[in-house]
Parts: sequence; C-alpha cells; structure tokens
Amino acid sequence: MRLYGFALLVLVACVVFTALLIYSYFSLHAPPVPDLRIYARVTPAVSRMYAADGTMLGEFAKEWREIVPFERMPQRLIDAFLAVEDHDFYHHGGLYWKGIGRALWTNITAGDFAQGGSTITQQVAKQFLGGEK
Repeated sequence: MRLYGFALLVLVACVVFTALLIYSYFSLHAPPVPDLRIYARVTPAVSRMYAADGTMLGEFAKEWREIVPFERMPQRLIDAFLAVEDHDFYHHGGLYWKGIGRALWTNITAGDFAQGGSTITQQVAKQFLGGEK
C-alpha cells in the first residue's frame, strides 16, 4: 500500500513540475499583450474621394469599425453571441477544461493541430498573442 502512495506522490510531483515548466516557458516567451485602451482609440484608415466641386463621391476602407460599449449592446445580441461561441461563458472562468480535453484528444488522434481554444477568452488571447498554433 505504501508503494502505491509513493508512486502516486511521484506522479503528482511530476505533473506539478511539468506544469511549472510549461507555465514558465510560456510566461517568458509569450509576446506582450497590447493595451486595450489604446486599441479602442486606433481607427482604421478611411480614404475619401471628392469631386472637383468638393462633394464626396465615396469612402473606401479596409475595415469599418465602431466601438460600442457593452452597456449599449442589446441583450439578445449578447445571448446569441454566447449561444454560438461559448455557451458556458459565465461559469468556466476562461478555461473550459472539457473543451480543452476534447481538442487535445482530437489533435492527438489527427496527428496535427485540428482544434484549438474553445472559449471566447482563449480565442481573444490567441488573436492578441499570435495566430500560430
């Protein structure tokens, strides 16, 4: 019985040590996260074409953006977004372990990166930290 306890203790120590190694690697090598307060003020370039008399003929932009505060968003829009993207958003704290396990299993059986982060938090982090898998 003591041997099983010792084996369990060694296994737990190995898991904790591995987790600390992974955490330290990613915390040292992750790119810096941009300041979101600056992001809201950055507006994409808009080109305007005017006629000889000064009337605007058109506006051209690669991206049209309007920052809308959360309080102004309709509740139905928020509910629809969460239903499609992250049904358990208010309960998992940013990491949906069942989804991570499913993605890990899919990636192992596929032999490639077939799935990734399943929560909105993980998707936003990937967007800011870089798109490589």
